[in-house]
Amino acid sequence: MNVLRTSLRAQILSLLGGSLLAMLLIALACFNFLSNGVQSYRSLLEGPLLTSQLIDEANL
Repeated sequence: MNVLRTSLRAQILSLLGGSLLAMLLIALACFNFLSNGVQSYRSLLEGPLLTSQLIDEANL
């Protein structure tokens, strides 16, 4: 009976550890996708901003 409890405890701990590892990997993947989205948005905004700065310099 004690062997069954130890085995069940080990199974639960390994399931919990695997679940935490999976959640960590998903969180890191989401963080990476979000970071890429922010970078693309930043480059999208910087294009017209740089163009307007060049136009302002040409007008001076």
